[in-house]
Amino acid sequence: MATTLLLRSVEHGVPSGNYDGSSLDFYSDVGKANTYYYGYNDHNFIEIRVYDFIGIIKVEGSLSNDPNFADWVELANFAFDDSTAQSAVQSVNNRGNYVWLRAHVTFFQAGVIDYVTSTYNIRENYFEEF
Repeated sequence: MATTLLLRSVEHGVPSGNYDGSSLDFYSDVGKANTYYYGYNDHNFIEIRVYDFIGIIKVEGSLSNDPNFADWVELANFAFDDSTAQSAVQSVNNRGNYVWLRAHVTFFQAGVIDYVTSTYNIRENYFEEF
């Protein structure tokens, strides 16, 4: 198994990485996805953990080796956008041969994003299965 960490320990109001401490919306750095390393391995397990969080976390993927703004598609949407802060671990399985991943946080009003990750299996003998 391999894991790509997209966000780690982002607290509302505290600048960290691409988050300036006051914006409602920001993107994580781009992370290498399963296809970047392992060719046509199309299973992704996307997981987030948040504490006292209000906002939306989207995980986006790109099939392009050199993505521009239009090359990103939404793979997962974790919405905590009501007026009550929530703490949770949520996950989703996704299929697709994505080269790059990123997290897109919107309406970030409170709380902590502990992590946003994508985990995938390393299948060394993938082509021998056919």
